[in-house]
Amino acid sequence: MTTKKDLPEAVSNVYSATLAEAESLKQSFPDELLGFGVSYVMNFEEWFSDDNSLFALYGSNQISMPSFSIRSFNDYQWLEMMNGSSFYPSAPAKMDFDQIVLGLPYPDMFQLCLQLHIERSFESLGGFLSDTPLPLVLRVSKLEWGFQDEEAFQLVAVTPSSKPVVYHLDHCWARKLFVERMRFVPWREGETPSPQAIYEAPYVQPKGDPISFLKAVRRLESFEGFLFQKAGPSFLGSLLEKGEPISFTRLYVFTRDSLGPKWGDIERIYESDERIVGRDLISPGGIFASSNSLVSGFMNHLVFSPSEEDIHSAIDAYSRLPLSQKDYPLVLPESCKDAGVLQVNSPLRLSFGGASAAKGSLPQSYEEMAISSALFRTWGEPDEIYVTAEIGSNEIGEYFDREFTVAKIKISGVVENEKEIIYLPDDWSLDFLFLSLDADPISLCPTGAVFQIASDSELKSVLSKLQANFPEYDFGSPLLTVSEAVEGSLGYLQEILLFFSSFALLMSFLLSAISLGIVISENSKEGKLLFAMGANRRDIHLALLSHGLLFVSGAFLSSCVSLLVLQVAVSFYLSLSFKTPFRFSLSLIPFGGALACSLLFVLTFSLLIFLRLRRKTLW
Repeated sequence: MTTKKDLPEAVSNVYSATLAEAESLKQSFPDELLGFGVSYVMNFEEWFSDDNSLFALYGSNQISMPSFSIRSFNDYQWLEMMNGSSFYPSAPAKMDFDQIVLGLPYPDMFQLCLQLHIERSFESLGGFLSDTPLPLVLRVSKLEWGFQDEEAFQLVAVTPSSKPVVYHLDHCWARKLFVERMRFVPWREGETPSPQAIYEAPYVQPKGDPISFLKAVRRLESFEGFLFQKAGPSFLGSLLEKGEPISFTRLYVFTRDSLGPKWGDIERIYESDERIVGRDLISPGGIFASSNSLVSGFMNHLVFSPSEEDIHSAIDAYSRLPLSQKDYPLVLPESCKDAGVLQVNSPLRLSFGGASAAKGSLPQSYEEMAISSALFRTWGEPDEIYVTAEIGSNEIGEYFDREFTVAKIKISGVVENEKEIIYLPDDWSLDFLFLSLDADPISLCPTGAVFQIASDSELKSVLSKLQANFPEYDFGSPLLTVSEAVEGSLGYLQEILLFFSSFALLMSFLLSAISLGIVISENSKEGKLLFAMGANRRDIHLALLSHGLLFVSGAFLSSCVSLLVLQVAVSFYLSLSFKTPFRFSLSLIPFGGALACSLLFVLTFSLLIFLRLRRKTLW
């Protein structure tokens, strides 16, 4: 399905959502969301270039904590998300605004304890904090703009962590710090920014896997224009670096001006006919499909392999190429299969619904897939597969750089099929690329959808029904389009073949009649003899008919052998041309035509002999 307007993109503008819109999401999905909060997007290091530091006050000493900065406070995490972690002296049950908990890497803890003249351990530091909180001061300044500020806090607990982290129980603590205390002004695109304007990015925190929330929010028309972005280096710069796996499940909330079909419409179309057994989305960064082309697949490279080593080998080979080679097809290790639409040498096909698993089960989530038995054998019967996707590209100087990410996916079942096919659940291209491979959600907004029909014979009726029920969209089938085009192209050939076949059949009748006349003429003496010996006309009729049947039977058998050889040869040629396994399916229609012609010939012979024998004088 594609929209009537032929648009290359699905989104024209993207805006940061308001805090009120994030709150409405929390109120609408209380079972899926833990809460909502806000981060600020700005270049903190440039903005606070003269001073951007955190230090502890211990007596008359200022103990520098160089791992922390104002960005650390913007990237703070909710303390309640750290269930199961060890806190020293303990995790506070409630916190005032100026109370904070710090996650410290071991070297930072060691240096702090050294400056406090206590034993170098988290237990010792926790004991120190249990007696009295440690005062902390965040100092920032930009002298060129006349901006200076100091914010005082109290350190009430610490916890071991791999990176320096600030924790608090208040979900909107960053807004209170930047807007209410430091007097920054939230700015949204389209507004005139003030000198102290900062870009506000609200987020929601799912309780578990974000997929249940994302599937639920798509179905509601009131949230149709919302767009969600995973946490990443652009939002959590102090905690994440580019290329690192993202463990944070928070989703930043944006709104968009959509140009593509609505989610609700795609869902209604899918549920409108039981003959539609599967679906996925057409998007600039996901699947390419067109009603005018049999070619389909992923817009960018999407490579599957049971070997992690082969996956990384392919990434290393194609992450950076000269500009002159950027459009070359990928030459992959033998175990790798590319589902990219431009990888013409790969026979890998994708299927959404409409199959039954011979072993195991069909995939039920974006983290699962089923594969054909042929692919299962080729890959050595694995339990899981590595997947890498090209999620971005850029021209830098004389080179073309591709950005790849890698994830694992479980094989849930095997479907009996001798072609290399991967069976995927609905909306897999969106869910897996976004949640597992960190693809840009804007590139995954739908420009259309592809639906899988249970039977090809139902295509016309399904298309007619959908077009009548959803006139605002265009529907088409590449198989049906190509079939109609082929039928139109072969129409004249069929007429010519029909003419020559009829002419050949007519000539066969004439030749047969002449042959029969010659047989009767040459056997006139035998006929007279039989008649003189008392044979009746019926016996003579059967004798002459048997003679004709002998010739017709020979012609029929030779025709059947020719048709059989021709069908096998055509099937073999087509399998070679399309690089598919050789499968021979016998069509009985040509044999039925040959049998019908033979019977017609026999009836004609019988009629001609009967008319001859009705004469009073036979010879």
